[in-house]
Amino acid sequence: MATPGNRQAGPTQVIPATRRRPQPLRVFHGHLPVHAGRSLAPQDGMNRSCIAVVDASRARLFTFDRTHGDSGVHEQLVEQRDLDDRLVPDRDARTDPLDAAFARIVAAEIEALLRASGAHRLILCGSPRMLGELRVAGADLRRQGLLIDELPRDLIGLTVPRLRERLASYSLLPPLPRRAGLQRSA
Repeated sequence: MATPGNRQAGPTQVIPATRRRPQPLRVFHGHLPVHAGRSLAPQDGMNRSCIAVVDASRARLFTFDRTHGDSGVHEQLVEQRDLDDRLVPDRDARTDPLDAAFARIVAAEIEALLRASGAHRLILCGSPRMLGELRVAGADLRRQGLLIDELPRDLIGLTVPRLRERLASYSLLPPLPRRAGLQRSA
């Protein structure tokens, strides 16, 4: 019999590293960590990502393509959809069920965009509350082979070039390519 002063240790289960499931979700409150002097943002080959910038009343969905070719680096950040809360009836009162309903609509649109674009990475930007609603509504988005990055920042009002710059500043997108004609003087 075990007493508080004489506790018997029960069996301990150790899970081998090979059985642990990788966590596909990364939440960033600042810059991405750097591994061996290199940012974790993808930089080689072709990068195709979907980006969702969401708040309680609006969602903007983008695709980002970056390719390395013989003529250099080519990038495209294109806004694919702009959704607003008029899709949810009676949106006058900002209540939890209406946020959840809008999050379900946005999650369905994100899923459709991921399927259409063939992207293997999703970047979600929004308030912590809306990101939480999207986690619940977009449970089907959590699948093998899809990397999901979350940034708890309100970026809904940014222009496409400013959004590109901001995501690069958080190391969620590769750094902006240098222009061939611009050189620094020493």
